[in-house]
Amino acid sequence: MTDRLEHYEKAYNSETVAAAYDATKADAVAKQKIALVEQVDIEIQVKKLVQGEPLIHIPYYIIFGKEIVNRSKRHEEQTLINEIEILQKKWMARGLNKTFLDLIKVFFIEAYKIWDYFRLDISLLDGNDRLS
Repeated sequence: MTDRLEHYEKAYNSETVAAAYDATKADAVAKQKIALVEQVDIEIQVKKLVQGEPLIHIPYYIIFGKEIVNRSKRHEEQTLINEIEILQKKWMARGLNKTFLDLIKVFFIEAYKIWDYFRLDISLLDGNDRLS
């Protein structure tokens, strides 16, 4: 237990913390600048796509766009499509317009253009002409 306490005292020494902060500050500022540019770009694009929607809804469309970009950094292919479909259902349940959500989705994810082209209508498999 005393080892842990000594480690805590060393790790949280104000001089040690200040030195660590100073050492990483420039890198953190550079990364934040890149992130802010990306965030502003997303906001601008979403605002262009949802023109005509009530102003009160626009922040939520922006959040949807940011969530899509975030998921696209962590997932790919079918997993990404599944994740975005879940997001879209969430925002539709909260009252956002499906047409605008689709515009945002297709704008940010190129895979949707391909996905919509190859989408299989499952209802075609139902009925009398279904294979046994």
